[in-house]
Amino acid sequence: SVFPAGEEWCITTITVSERENGVPKTATMTIRSIESLMREKESNLRVNMTKALETMSNGFFIYLADGEEKILYANPQTVHLFGCKTSTEFKELTGNTFTGVVHPEDIKRVEWEIKSQIEEDDRNMDYIRYRIIRKDGEVRWIDDVGHLETSEYIDGPRMFYVYIADVTDSITEAEKKSQIKIMR
Repeated sequence: SVFPAGEEWCITTITVSERENGVPKTATMTIRSIESLMREKESNLRVNMTKALETMSNGFFIYLADGEEKILYANPQTVHLFGCKTSTEFKELTGNTFTGVVHPEDIKRVEWEIKSQIEEDDRNMDYIRYRIIRKDGEVRWIDDVGHLETSEYIDGPRMFYVYIADVTDSITEAEKKSQIKIMR
């Protein structure tokens, strides 16, 4: 047999390359192993997911939920939001941790709110507003929507997936003062 034993094969394309009086004269049939098709599809999915995360208009990052809360991934918009040009600058600015992302005056409240909301929400979601300090020293307000991944299918450490948006220009001074008052 032309095909190795133990693998399943399928026809993926049939191309008619020549016609004579409208009738196909020659055709090419492509046969591929199902395993190679599945690997290609999985690879394409990863590439498309990475492209989507990199081109999002809002920030997105992933961090370990336990221990030092190390950041595993931050998309380019997150890096830009913090006034950084490179992910290396972002890592240096934040110490590459979630704690380093949040304004020091807000961190205790933010961590308490995350814990409280995650415990109360059966989807492991949280919504928080806090301040950040950009590389240039400017303070900005952020809306943060996080999801704690606790799926039984994940083998390893728990992770937070976080979407962030800069809301500084859309909240009022009264809202800012109210938030700061709550934090103290």
